Amino acid sequence: MICGNCGHDHTKRKCGCIPDIFWQQADVREAVARSDVTRIVRLLRARTDLTQEAIANMTGLSQGMVSQVESGKRSLRNQTKKSRALEGLGVPQVLPQESACGDTRTDVDQRSSVPMDPTSHGMSSHPCFSDLTSSAGSLELLHCLPDTADDLVVGMLTDELRQLASAYVHHPLLPLVPRLVALRNRAFGYCRSGARPRLLQRLLLAAGASTLLLAHAAQNLGDRYAASAHLAAARRCAEYAEHDQLRSWVLGSAALFAEWLPAPDTAAQHASHSYTLMPSGHTAIRAAAVEARAFARLGDRTRALQALDRLQHADAIERTHDDFGIIFGGLFTFPQAKQEFYRGSVHLLLGDTATARHHAAAALKAYRSGPAQERSYGDEALACVDLVTALLRLGDLEGAERGLSALLQLPKEKRIQQLFPALAALSQLLSQPQFRRNAHVREMRERIRCYRVLDVSMTGIALPLPQ
Repeated sequence: MICGNCGHDHTKRKCGCIPDIFWQQADVREAVARSDVTRIVRLLRARTDLTQEAIANMTGLSQGMVSQVESGKRSLRNQTKKSRALEGLGVPQVLPQESACGDTRTDVDQRSSVPMDPTSHGMSSHPCFSDLTSSAGSLELLHCLPDTADDLVVGMLTDELRQLASAYVHHPLLPLVPRLVALRNRAFGYCRSGARPRLLQRLLLAAGASTLLLAHAAQNLGDRYAASAHLAAARRCAEYAEHDQLRSWVLGSAALFAEWLPAPDTAAQHASHSYTLMPSGHTAIRAAAVEARAFARLGDRTRALQALDRLQHADAIERTHDDFGIIFGGLFTFPQAKQEFYRGSVHLLLGDTATARHHAAAALKAYRSGPAQERSYGDEALACVDLVTALLRLGDLEGAERGLSALLQLPKEKRIQQLFPALAALSQLLSQPQFRRNAHVREMRERIRCYRVLDVSMTGIALPLPQ
C-alpha cells in the first residue's frame, strides 16, 4: 500500500510519516480495535507532526472532511470509506493487549482454562455478586489512568530536544521554529492525554524546556509578548513538575529578558532568585553572569564583581548528571567562551576598558577556535560589539574598523534582535566630538545605520503561543 502523503510503501516499512511507536500505544491500539477513525485522527494530530492536509492525502478524504472528523462534527459512517481511510494510514494489525490484571496468556492457555459457572455454586444469590461481576468501575478506572507514553517515547522527545537545543546555538533560528513548535505540542499532548506519574515529570521537563527555547526564539526576533507567554507556560511546567532546576532556568530567562528591556533592577532580582534555587552547574553560572551584568548596568560595581565571583565559584563545582547542560546541552550550557563574553560586558559597563577588551577578545578567540556546536553566533556578535567599543575608547580606530567589518559580515538570518540596542550604543559613541571629523568613523556610522537585524514583523513567521 502506497502512502498518499510521501509516496512510499507502508508494507515495506519505507513510509516514515507515522512512527511505528505510535501504533504501539495503548489508547491508539484501542482506537484501532474499534476502527475509530475520529479517535485515530485526533491522536495523530496530537502526537505527530502530521497536518490535516497530510492526513487527507493519506486517507483519500478532503482536508475539510478531516477537519470535521477531528472536531467531531462528522464521523465516517460509510464502511468502505472507513476501511480505505484506515488502510491509507497504514494501520497495522491490532497488537496483542494485556488484560486489566496483566494476564498475557495465549489463546491456547485461555481455552484450556475451565470457566466456573457461578450459578452452579449458588453464588448468584449472594448480595455482593452483582458488585463483583460489574466491570463498569474498573473500566472507568482505566479511562481515568491512561497510559499514552512510555520510556521510549519520553527518551525520543528528550533526544530531539537535545538536538534542537544544540542547533539553536549555531544554526539560523527561523528554520528551527516549526520543529520547536511541533516538539512542544507533542510534549504537551502527552501531558494532557495522560502518563504514568514517574514519566509525567520528564514529560513536563521536555514541555517546559522546549517552551523555553520558543521564548528565547521570540525574544531574539523582537516579539516580547510571545516571549512572555512562552515563559509563563514554561514556569507552569516547572511548578507542576516541582523541579527547581527548571524553575531556576525560567527565572534566569526572565532576568535576561528584563535586562534587555532594559529593566536591570528586575533582572538582578530574578537572577539572584535563580542562583539561590540552583547554586551550582550551568544554571548557576548563567544566573550569576546575568546578575553581574544587571548590577553593572545599575552602576553597582561592588555587587557586580561579587556576582562575577559567584560565577567563578559555580564554575569550579563539578557538574552533576541532572544538570540541564548535561541533559540537553546547547543553549542550556554556559561554556568558557560565553563566560568570557559576559565578563567583558560587565567590565565594559563598569568602565574597565582594558579589562573588557581582554575578555571580549578572549571570548571571540574561544568561539572561533572551539567546537562548532558551541559557537553561539548571537553571543559572538555581541562580544564583537563589546570589543569594537573597547577599542574605540582606547583610541584604536584601525582595530575597531576591522572588528566592525567582521561583525557586519554576519548573515542576515543570524542577526538577532539584541544587536539593535548594542549597535545603537556603538553609533552613539561614534557621534562623540573626538570622532566627528574622522572619515573612517563617518563610514562606520553609515554602515551601522544601514544594518538590519531580525524582526518578527519582517520574517513573516508566527510563533504560536502556548495553548
